[in-house]
Amino acid sequence: MKSVKSFVVPLILVWIVAKLLFYFSGEARVGFEVLIFTTMFFILVIECASLWLKYKTITLNDSNFLDDIKTVVRAASGFILGIMAFTLLYYTVIDSKVLGNMVEARVENAEKLVLDVEGFEAWKAGNPTIAPDFTPEDYIEKERKTAETVTNPLLIVGGGLLVWVLFAVFNGVFVTILFRKVLLKQT
Repeated sequence: MKSVKSFVVPLILVWIVAKLLFYFSGEARVGFEVLIFTTMFFILVIECASLWLKYKTITLNDSNFLDDIKTVVRAASGFILGIMAFTLLYYTVIDSKVLGNMVEARVENAEKLVLDVEGFEAWKAGNPTIAPDFTPEDYIEKERKTAETVTNPLLIVGGGLLVWVLFAVFNGVFVTILFRKVLLKQT
Protein backbone atom coordinates (compact mmCIF):
# COMPACT_ATOMS: atom_id res chain seq x y z
CA MET A 1 0.00 0.00 0.00
CA LYS A 2 3.03 2.28 0.15
CA SER A 3 2.60 3.03 -3.55
CA VAL A 4 -1.01 4.14 -2.97
CA LYS A 5 0.16 6.64 -0.34
CA SER A 6 2.74 8.00 -2.74
CA PHE A 7 -0.09 8.42 -5.26
CA VAL A 8 -2.48 10.14 -2.81
CA VAL A 9 -0.09 12.80 -1.49
CA PRO A 10 0.53 14.42 -4.92
CA LEU A 11 -3.24 14.52 -5.55
CA ILE A 12 -3.74 16.28 -2.22
CA LEU A 13 -1.08 18.80 -3.20
CA VAL A 14 -2.69 19.35 -6.62
CA TRP A 15 -6.04 19.94 -4.90
CA ILE A 16 -4.49 22.42 -2.44
CA VAL A 17 -2.68 24.30 -5.21
CA ALA A 18 -5.91 24.49 -7.23
CA LYS A 19 -7.81 25.83 -4.20
CA LEU A 20 -5.15 28.46 -3.62
CA LEU A 21 -5.03 29.42 -7.30
CA PHE A 22 -8.77 30.04 -7.27
CA TYR A 23 -8.41 32.05 -4.06
CA PHE A 24 -5.59 34.25 -5.35
CA SER A 25 -7.31 34.78 -8.71
CA GLY A 26 -10.40 36.07 -6.91
CA GLU A 27 -12.57 33.24 -8.24
CA ALA A 28 -13.02 31.29 -5.00
CA ARG A 29 -16.75 30.80 -5.61
CA VAL A 30 -16.11 29.24 -9.03
CA GLY A 31 -13.27 27.25 -7.52
CA PHE A 32 -15.62 25.79 -4.93
CA GLU A 33 -17.79 24.29 -7.66
CA VAL A 34 -14.85 23.12 -9.76
CA LEU A 35 -13.16 21.51 -6.77
CA ILE A 36 -16.26 19.49 -5.94
CA PHE A 37 -16.01 17.73 -9.29
CA THR A 38 -12.23 17.54 -9.01
CA THR A 39 -12.57 15.83 -5.63
CA MET A 40 -15.05 13.33 -7.06
CA PHE A 41 -12.65 12.56 -9.91
CA PHE A 42 -9.63 12.24 -7.61
CA ILE A 43 -11.51 9.85 -5.30
CA LEU A 44 -12.45 7.73 -8.31
CA VAL A 45 -8.85 7.71 -9.55
CA ILE A 46 -7.50 6.82 -6.10
CA GLU A 47 -9.97 3.98 -5.65
CA CYS A 48 -9.25 2.53 -9.09
CA ALA A 49 -5.50 2.86 -8.59
CA SER A 50 -5.66 1.18 -5.19
CA LEU A 51 -7.44 -1.88 -6.62
CA TRP A 52 -5.18 -1.94 -9.65
CA LEU A 53 -2.08 -1.92 -7.45
CA LYS A 54 -3.60 -4.54 -5.15
CA TYR A 55 -4.30 -6.95 -7.99
CA LYS A 56 -0.82 -6.50 -9.42
CA THR A 57 0.48 -8.45 -6.41
CA ILE A 58 -2.35 -10.93 -5.69
CA THR A 59 -4.92 -12.89 -7.65
CA LEU A 60 -8.67 -12.49 -7.54
CA ASN A 61 -9.03 -15.65 -5.44
CA ASP A 62 -6.76 -14.23 -2.73
CA SER A 63 -9.23 -11.46 -1.85
CA ASN A 64 -12.96 -11.04 -1.40
CA PHE A 65 -15.48 -8.33 -2.17
CA LEU A 66 -15.46 -6.74 1.30
CA ASP A 67 -11.66 -6.66 1.43
CA ASP A 68 -11.66 -4.81 -1.88
CA ILE A 69 -14.16 -2.25 -0.59
CA LYS A 70 -12.05 -1.80 2.52
CA THR A 71 -8.98 -1.28 0.34
CA VAL A 72 -10.56 1.43 -1.81
CA VAL A 73 -12.19 3.27 1.09
CA ARG A 74 -8.95 3.22 3.07
CA ALA A 75 -7.09 4.69 0.10
CA ALA A 76 -9.72 7.39 -0.44
CA SER A 77 -9.85 8.22 3.28
CA GLY A 78 -6.27 9.47 3.26
CA PHE A 79 -7.11 11.90 0.47
CA ILE A 80 -10.34 13.00 2.16
CA LEU A 81 -8.61 13.64 5.49
CA GLY A 82 -5.89 15.63 3.73
CA ILE A 83 -8.26 17.93 1.87
CA MET A 84 -10.55 18.38 4.88
CA ALA A 85 -7.58 19.35 7.08
CA PHE A 86 -6.63 21.96 4.49
CA THR A 87 -10.25 23.11 4.23
CA LEU A 88 -10.29 23.77 7.99
CA LEU A 89 -7.03 25.69 7.68
CA TYR A 90 -8.40 27.60 4.68
CA TYR A 91 -11.59 28.76 6.41
CA THR A 92 -9.93 29.61 9.73
CA VAL A 93 -6.63 31.19 8.59
CA ILE A 94 -6.38 31.85 4.85
CA ASP A 95 -9.86 33.12 3.91
CA SER A 96 -11.70 33.61 7.16
CA LYS A 97 -13.62 36.59 5.73
CA VAL A 98 -15.58 34.49 3.24
CA LEU A 99 -17.75 32.94 5.94
CA GLY A 100 -18.43 36.35 7.46
CA ASN A 101 -19.46 37.58 4.02
CA MET A 102 -21.92 34.69 3.75
CA VAL A 103 -23.46 35.68 7.08
CA GLU A 104 -23.76 39.30 5.99
CA ALA A 105 -25.34 38.30 2.66
CA ARG A 106 -27.98 36.28 4.49
CA VAL A 107 -28.69 39.18 6.86
CA GLU A 108 -29.00 41.55 3.87
CA ASN A 109 -31.56 39.21 2.29
CA ALA A 110 -33.49 39.14 5.56
CA GLU A 111 -33.43 42.93 5.73
CA LYS A 112 -34.77 43.15 2.17
CA LEU A 113 -37.63 40.81 3.09
CA VAL A 114 -38.66 42.87 6.12
CA LEU A 115 -38.58 46.15 4.15
CA ASP A 116 -41.74 44.98 2.42
CA VAL A 117 -44.01 45.11 5.49
CA GLU A 118 -46.99 43.56 3.70
CA GLY A 119 -44.83 40.78 2.24
CA PHE A 120 -43.31 40.07 5.66
CA GLU A 121 -46.73 39.91 7.31
CA ALA A 122 -48.01 37.62 4.52
CA TRP A 123 -44.95 35.38 4.97
CA LYS A 124 -45.50 35.34 8.72
CA ALA A 125 -49.21 34.53 8.34
CA GLY A 126 -48.44 31.70 5.90
CA ASN A 127 -45.91 30.12 8.23
CA PRO A 128 -47.64 28.43 11.21
CA THR A 129 -44.37 27.91 13.10
CA ILE A 130 -43.83 31.66 13.47
CA ALA A 131 -45.35 33.35 16.52
CA PRO A 132 -47.78 36.21 15.79
CA ASP A 133 -45.63 38.66 17.81
CA PHE A 134 -42.53 37.83 15.73
CA THR A 135 -41.02 41.19 14.70
CA PRO A 136 -38.80 42.02 11.72
CA GLU A 137 -35.91 42.56 14.14
CA ASP A 138 -36.49 39.07 15.56
CA TYR A 139 -36.40 37.66 12.04
CA ILE A 140 -33.14 39.41 11.17
CA GLU A 141 -31.53 38.23 14.41
CA LYS A 142 -32.75 34.67 13.82
CA GLU A 143 -31.30 34.71 10.31
CA ARG A 144 -27.96 36.01 11.64
CA LYS A 145 -27.73 33.27 14.28
CA THR A 146 -28.69 30.59 11.76
CA ALA A 147 -26.10 31.84 9.26
CA GLU A 148 -23.39 31.98 11.93
CA THR A 149 -24.18 28.40 12.94
CA VAL A 150 -24.22 27.08 9.38
CA THR A 151 -20.97 28.83 8.42
CA ASN A 152 -18.98 27.49 11.35
CA PRO A 153 -15.72 26.06 9.89
CA LEU A 154 -15.90 22.95 12.07
CA LEU A 155 -19.45 22.26 10.90
CA ILE A 156 -18.40 22.74 7.27
CA VAL A 157 -15.45 20.38 7.64
CA GLY A 158 -17.46 17.80 9.60
CA GLY A 159 -20.23 17.85 7.02
CA GLY A 160 -17.73 17.66 4.19
CA LEU A 161 -15.96 14.76 5.85
CA LEU A 162 -19.23 12.87 6.22
CA VAL A 163 -20.32 13.55 2.65
CA TRP A 164 -16.98 12.60 1.09
CA VAL A 165 -16.62 9.40 3.13
CA LEU A 166 -20.14 8.32 2.16
CA PHE A 167 -19.33 9.16 -1.46
CA ALA A 168 -16.13 7.11 -1.22
CA VAL A 169 -18.01 4.11 0.21
CA PHE A 170 -20.76 4.15 -2.42
CA ASN A 171 -18.29 4.84 -5.19
CA GLY A 172 -16.03 2.10 -3.80
CA VAL A 173 -18.81 -0.46 -4.11
CA PHE A 174 -19.25 0.37 -7.78
CA VAL A 175 -15.51 0.44 -8.46
CA THR A 176 -15.13 -2.94 -6.78
CA ILE A 177 -17.99 -4.43 -8.79
CA LEU A 178 -16.48 -3.02 -11.97
CA PHE A 179 -13.08 -4.49 -11.18
CA ARG A 180 -14.32 -7.88 -10.06
CA LYS A 181 -17.01 -8.46 -12.71
CA VAL A 182 -15.60 -6.67 -15.76
CA LEU A 183 -11.89 -5.99 -15.55
CA LEU A 184 -10.87 -9.12 -13.65
CA LYS A 185 -13.67 -11.21 -15.20
CA GLN A 186 -15.04 -13.07 -12.22
CA THR A 187 -18.36 -14.71 -13.07
